[in-house]
Amino acid sequence: MSEIQIKNSDGEIIQVSAEVVKKIDTFDLNSENTNSLALSYHPFFSQVSELKNEAMKIKVTHENKSSEVDRAKKMKKKFISIRTDLDSTRKVLKEDSLRKGQAIDGVARFIRSFLDPIEEHLKNQVDFEKIEREKEVAKLQSEREKELEEKISKYETFVRAGIVADFGINYFSGVGEMEKVEWEDYRKKIFDCAEKIVREEEEEARLKKEEEERNEKLKADNERLKKEKKEEEDKRKKLEFEKNEEEKKKREEEEKKRVEKEREEKKIKDEKFLKFLKENGVEKCDLDSGFFKILKSEKEEGIFVLYKMVGQIKI
Repeated sequence: MSEIQIKNSDGEIIQVSAEVVKKIDTFDLNSENTNSLALSYHPFFSQVSELKNEAMKIKVTHENKSSEVDRAKKMKKKFISIRTDLDSTRKVLKEDSLRKGQAIDGVARFIRSFLDPIEEHLKNQVDFEKIEREKEVAKLQSEREKELEEKISKYETFVRAGIVADFGINYFSGVGEMEKVEWEDYRKKIFDCAEKIVREEEEEARLKKEEEERNEKLKADNERLKKEKKEEEDKRKKLEFEKNEEEKKKREEEEKKRVEKEREEKKIKDEKFLKFLKENGVEKCDLDSGFFKILKSEKEEGIFVLYKMVGQIKI
């Protein structure tokens, strides 16, 4: 770091950073203000310059993380102290005037342009484990999300809806932060849930199919029974009709026989009667005239008696 000599308010010669003076000169201040600012800011720039190389050499790895993190923490505290003192000095100096304040802010920003990257570097070294953990979590999150998605995407949409209902819409959130055992248990729960939903859906479909088959069978049985009943009824009616026809025919034949028999019997009776009349010398016309009468016997069934009228008187 190159330096130049300037006088302080007491006339003493002081070595200050040439870079700081050069930056102050860009604000076109008088020599007094320039020297005053240079003297005020030189200690901070000097400290940053002295610690810069040491700070930037700190590199945390898996092999040295314990010792280097401690070094980084200590170094970070030093730079925080420098930055805090710098800001305090800036606030005090800025109260002098607006123009001087612009120079103060400009120089402060100038020094911060050196300080901030170093501090950020040290912060990264201090936070090495945290950053590594964040990287690992991000990697696990991506891998586990992919594993869940690949598995769930094989199912129908209703399975994902069921998982969301049980685990929430962000069911994959935070899986990268889970320990291995916790993740394996959570993953199993997700997959078991998916399988359960599939089984329930299949069971519902099976029951629905069985119900439809039962209804179809019942319908077919009803149609068959209805058909059989109709066939039986038609058969019964046919048999009844045939029976009635047969009975009718039988009655007609019996009636015909009866009539024929009666006709024959009447014929025989008539012939017998005429023969009887003839044997007794009586004509049928004699019966019609009332001269002879045939009366049924009251004593014996089927016996008729022939009477002859001998005369009649009116009294």
